[in-house]
Amino acid sequence: MEWVRNRAARREFERFAAETSDLLRVAGRWNRVRSMDLWALYARRVLINLVLYDAGRRARQRSEL
Repeated sequence: MEWVRNRAARREFERFAAETSDLLRVAGRWNRVRSMDLWALYARRVLINLVLYDAGRRARQRSEL
């Protein structure tokens, strides 16, 4: 990713890519997900997991510094 020289922009893009890849997994399984009784809760849980994972990753990065 040499084209992203600004560290903040690079971190933002990496976060976006990580979040999007998980959402793409949900999209790829959408036929199965939408057949669930509580599909909206499943999709919401995926988003919550992404936020929690990102928060934990940021905390670990700070502690490494």
